[in-house]
Amino acid sequence: MLEMPDLFERHMLIGQKHVENKEFIEASEHFEKAYDIKDDLVANVSLTKSLMELEAYDDAYKIMVEHKKDYLQNKEYHDVYFTLLNKCHLFLEIEKFFLLSHVTIKAEWGKKYEIAKDYQLVINQKKFDELKTLFLSIPEKKPLEQTMILKQMVYFPKEVFVELAKELIIAKQLPIFLRNELVNQLVQLKVEEEITLLTWEEVQREFVPSKGVSLADSYRDSEIVKEVAEYYTMNQPSLKQEVLQLMKLHIGCMYPFEKETMQPVSDWVNSYIHRYLDETSDKALESIYTYQQKLDEEITKLLIFQ
Repeated sequence: MLEMPDLFERHMLIGQKHVENKEFIEASEHFEKAYDIKDDLVANVSLTKSLMELEAYDDAYKIMVEHKKDYLQNKEYHDVYFTLLNKCHLFLEIEKFFLLSHVTIKAEWGKKYEIAKDYQLVINQKKFDELKTLFLSIPEKKPLEQTMILKQMVYFPKEVFVELAKELIIAKQLPIFLRNELVNQLVQLKVEEEITLLTWEEVQREFVPSKGVSLADSYRDSEIVKEVAEYYTMNQPSLKQEVLQLMKLHIGCMYPFEKETMQPVSDWVNSYIHRYLDETSDKALESIYTYQQKLDEEITKLLIFQ
């Protein structure tokens, strides 16, 4: 006796049949129902592709990003990923995609990207110039507006974004977390020139983005974070998330100079252990506690302002 496919499989099979018949509206409806039933990569890709066939690129992008890591990790999906970014004119994301070590850039991608970029910069020059002006006005905006405008950076080609970012990361009015997100993007773009930025202590310093690591990698690979996490896992698991969240905020403030600042490593590890045990009288750690207190005050101000 043949088993009937479950509801998820049924929608996937029917959707695929509609694709074969080039009935993409019907296909997208069934793939969407399948994806609603199960958060499945194949369903995501099928729905994304069918929406792209309907030229519903923004909707397709919203679906795709739910499995962005999977698209990036699987070469078979790279063509879909690039094509969708290009159709949505997400030029900065394309630039970062091209820089990934495991991505083999097809010659046709480069040509299509240049055509799309040139078209937008020439045909929509007025709109593009308005976006640049808006982007540079971020320091003058309210917090919610700042975040929303910052997200528009994905529409800039690398060379345009770099020039705008260089101007913004020395602006005192720009909140440190937004400033360091711009720095994070410069690092991911592997910019090789020396760039000046304003630290959370309002000191101008130079750095070369291509020599740094992304903010996410900085936190993930931190020996201090690993050792502190291990301690709290073993001894005080109820405090672990609170401590790690604080460390994440601290690293976010100090980035991209967190590694050289958090020295010696053993003292910084001990500081995050002792401060939660109310043991902050250790003279050897006094300077670190003072520094952390200033970080806490800066973070509190930012959160209140937000």
